[in-house]
Amino acid sequence: MNRVGIGNPFERELQYYRNECNDLGARLLRLQEEQSQAFLEARRSRTVARLVREAYRFAEPAQAMHDVGGALLQVVVEAALCDRAALLREEPPGSGRFLVAHAIGGTSMEADEVVMIPNPPAFFFTSSLRLDRPPEGLLDVLRLPFILWGYDRSSGHALVIGNRSEGNVSRPFESGDQELIETALFVYLDVLYRKHAEAQLRQAKQSAEEASVIQARFLETLAHRLRPTVEHIVTLVQAMASHPGLAAGPEQIAAVTQQLSESSRDLAALANDALDLATTRDQSLHLDVQWIDLGDAMRRVLRSCYPASVKGGVELSVTLPKRNVSVCIDRDSMHRAIQSLVSASLARALPGSAVKLSVGRRGDGAVEILVGCTAEGAPSPAEPAPEDAGQPGRPRAEPNADRVAVARRIVEAHDGVLLTETRLNGGSQARIILPVHMARDDAGFA
Repeated sequence: MNRVGIGNPFERELQYYRNECNDLGARLLRLQEEQSQAFLEARRSRTVARLVREAYRFAEPAQAMHDVGGALLQVVVEAALCDRAALLREEPPGSGRFLVAHAIGGTSMEADEVVMIPNPPAFFFTSSLRLDRPPEGLLDVLRLPFILWGYDRSSGHALVIGNRSEGNVSRPFESGDQELIETALFVYLDVLYRKHAEAQLRQAKQSAEEASVIQARFLETLAHRLRPTVEHIVTLVQAMASHPGLAAGPEQIAAVTQQLSESSRDLAALANDALDLATTRDQSLHLDVQWIDLGDAMRRVLRSCYPASVKGGVELSVTLPKRNVSVCIDRDSMHRAIQSLVSASLARALPGSAVKLSVGRRGDGAVEILVGCTAEGAPSPAEPAPEDAGQPGRPRAEPNADRVAVARRIVEAHDGVLLTETRLNGGSQARIILPVHMARDDAGFA
C-alpha cells in the first residue's frame, strides 16, 4: 500500500524522464543557436576574406581607376548575397550631400544622383528586430527596407547594401556585420588611393620625359643659334683690334654699332628662350596676380615683338576693345605667354604677311586673346620650325612646340585655355580664353 504524498512510482519515473527530455531539448536548442551563430560568423569571415582577396585584384595596373567601384560592388553583391549595393561620395566633405558614384542591382539609381543625409552615421543597419528609426535620408539611397551602411568621415565615402526581405537566403543584418561593411569600404578606399598614386607617378614620369626631350631639343637649338652670334661678335672685335683705323669714320662706326646691336638682341632673345625653358620645366609656377589693364599688356607685347617683325618683314598689329578691360593675372608670366605665341607666329610668317593680335570679350563674358597669322601657307604655331634656307639642316628658330608649351603652361596656371588651329587658307591662329571671373570692364574707353 502506497504512502500518502509520495505518489505512484510510475508517475515519478515518468516525471523524471519528462524533466530529462526537457533539459535535453533546451540543451539541443542552445547547441542549435550556437551552431547557427558559428555558421554566421564563419560565413561572415569567408565573405570578408573573399572581399579582400577579390578586391585587391583591382589594384593591378590593368584595371582602370573608374572601373574599380563597379567591379567591387559586383563582388560585394555576390559575396554578401544582397539585392542592391551602392558607393557614394560626399561633396563637399561634411555637407551631408552624397553623390551616387557607383550602383548595382537597381534601375532607379543613376550615377551622380544626389541624396541628402544630414547626419550620416559611421555604421547602421536595419532589420525586422530593430525598432529604432534610421537617420533621415538613409533609406532613400537604395529604396529598400533592410540596409547595411558604412561611412568613412575622413574621406567622405560610404558603402550601403540592401535586401528587399529577410529570409533563408537574405539573412537579417546585425551588429556583427560592421566588420563586413567597413572592410569592403576600406579595401575600396585603399585600392582607390593606390590607383591615384599610380596615376600621379605615371604623370610625373611622363612630365619628366617630356621635359627631358624639350631640354635636349632646346639645348641643341640653342647651341646652333648661339655659335654664329658669338662668332660674329668675336670677328668684329678682332677686326677692330687688328685695324683700328677702320673704326675712325662715322659710316664704319655706324655699321659696327648696328651689327653689335643686332648680335646683342639675338643674345637677349636667347636669354628669354632660356627663361621660357625654365618655366616649362618648373612644375610649381607661382603667380603674383593683380588687376592689369589688358590694353597696356597688349601694347607691351607689341613693343617687345616689334623689332622682330620689322627684321622679318612682317606687319604686326594689335586690336583692342573699345571699352577698357582689366584681367586678374600675373603681369610678367602672362606677358611671356603671349609673347611666345606672337614670336612663334612671326617665326612662321612669310615676308610681306601680317600677324594680328586682338583682344575681346566673348558672349559668355570670358576674355579672348587671339594671335593670328594671315600668311598664306604658314604652318600652325605648334608645328616645328622650317629650316633656314641658307643653312640646311639647322632650325631657323627653336621648335614652335616649345613656345606653345610655355604659353600653355602659363595659361593653364591662370585657369585659362589655349587653343591652336590652322585655317583653311593656310593661316594659323592661337587663342587664349580666360574665364569670366578673371575679367572686369573698367570705366572709360580706350
